[in-house]
Amino acid sequence: MTKGMSVKQSYSLLKSFQLNELNFARLQYSVTHFVISTLQNYYTDRLFTPSKNFLEEYDDEILGLPNITPNGLFLPKKSTRNAFNDVHRAAASMFNSTGLAKHFSSAHMPISIRLITNKRAGDLDARPRSSTKLHTDIWAGESAATMMLFLPLMGDAANNSISFYEMDSFPVELLRSLTDFKYGGELARKSCQLDVDFNIGELYLADSFILHKTEKKSPKIRLSLEFRLVPKQVLASDGYGSKARESDYVCLDKWFEIGEDLFVYNELPLRDYSYSDKVIDKYAGSAKLIDLRLLDS
Repeated sequence: MTKGMSVKQSYSLLKSFQLNELNFARLQYSVTHFVISTLQNYYTDRLFTPSKNFLEEYDDEILGLPNITPNGLFLPKKSTRNAFNDVHRAAASMFNSTGLAKHFSSAHMPISIRLITNKRAGDLDARPRSSTKLHTDIWAGESAATMMLFLPLMGDAANNSISFYEMDSFPVELLRSLTDFKYGGELARKSCQLDVDFNIGELYLADSFILHKTEKKSPKIRLSLEFRLVPKQVLASDGYGSKARESDYVCLDKWFEIGEDLFVYNELPLRDYSYSDKVIDKYAGSAKLIDLRLLDS
């Protein structure tokens, strides 16, 4: 899959690539605009302006936003959906420029914008499926056939990073959805931690069998982009895991139309995110696709 590409960091289940500066700058701009738009729509009596230091300048206000899940996922809402679709369009352009797209058949919708800081810790990190626990996404309801792209965008990625671990073989009995990531601690003793630098502007392609966990060592915010993909090549191990999230995936041709002819749509207002301790194998928010061409006919 990565043959002929300029790989920066290479392991059996993880590869990284340096992005084109122009595509990466466009993506940074669109995510900055999304966060500023969210701030403006929530704190309506304030004026927020984008800058190189906006994460530090508005950190308390950002952490007070109501559409951030316990694992740091920014959820698109009605008042921010235009800005969110701009992010997707920039992400699609970035991904297309890598040359990787020809290897995949479908992708998750919507993409994920994630915020990490140790200011949001404590009880949140004690939850059964906290991303700070070593885990594989198979345990969160993903199919073993999927792969994940991680892209640190801005902020403190050095201290608020992701640690990756590889195993010689994965216990078959754990290749399923789990209600608690507690098994990650047991597998850590049987795995090897990879010496991975988590760098801004570097794209990380990870197999579903890789173990990973979020590190929170700094109060400074790290923003990153993530989305999952299904490869065209089918392996014997792809049958493991759950099919609960299959409906969250769209064919790649359709995925590339989002932000152009297709629109990620959400009618929910920008209000406090509510959650229970009940574990579900679905996307944390609510989003659907609308074909703009049908609206014009």
